[in-house]
Amino acid sequence: MNAENNIGSTIKQLRKKHGLSAKQLCEGLCPPSKLSKIEAGNEYPKEMLLNALMERMGELPPIKCIPLTDFDYKQAATKKQLREKFNNNDFDIAEQLQVLKNDEKKMTNLERQEYLYFQAVYFNYRQQFPEALAKEIEAIHITFPAFTMDCDISKHLFTIQELKLVNMIAITLQSNGKAEIAIALLIQGEQYYYSHFMGHVVYAKYYVTFANSLSGFLVMQDRYAEALEVSKRGI
Repeated sequence: MNAENNIGSTIKQLRKKHGLSAKQLCEGLCPPSKLSKIEAGNEYPKEMLLNALMERMGELPPIKCIPLTDFDYKQAATKKQLREKFNNNDFDIAEQLQVLKNDEKKMTNLERQEYLYFQAVYFNYRQQFPEALAKEIEAIHITFPAFTMDCDISKHLFTIQELKLVNMIAITLQSNGKAEIAIALLIQGEQYYYSHFMGHVVYAKYYVTFANSLSGFLVMQDRYAEALEVSKRGI
């Protein structure tokens, strides 16, 4: 069996294990027909799509060897620079954003969602909060069209990128003085994160950032007991 069939059959087996239909799993990520081709081994998923499908099931991606194009290599190099900057708390990423912008027309929906996320990071860094929020909403609507800041998000199957967007939306709302809306959104996101992703160290590490945002906002509202419980879960 070749690598494509291995990956496709793994996705199908896990999808059935979790009791998900093809439509449920791939909603907002790709058409069901594309997922059907992937599961049948007739199409090879790009890395971002593969990761997103696995994340929605709370599973780790299988070991794989994804063929990369020149475009993929260029994107990977730019994103490596972005990660290095973020690790150093450097959010002046105008140069990297321009590189990504030049290739925007070639991006898949998931690549564009990540690009919009990076734009939002930059606008927040510059304290341009309305522009940041607009980019965040545009980004999450790519894979979660029904999202609103006061909707019930518990039924949606999230990717890590979507949860990062929920966290950033809440941070932007808090910066605009909308603390209660931000907290309500983070509470739903934190509960989803804790119940779906804490079984894997690879995913669990992202929870700390989420829990930190929520506990911090709760402290600002003098909700100390709740903040303590979230902090304990984060630890």
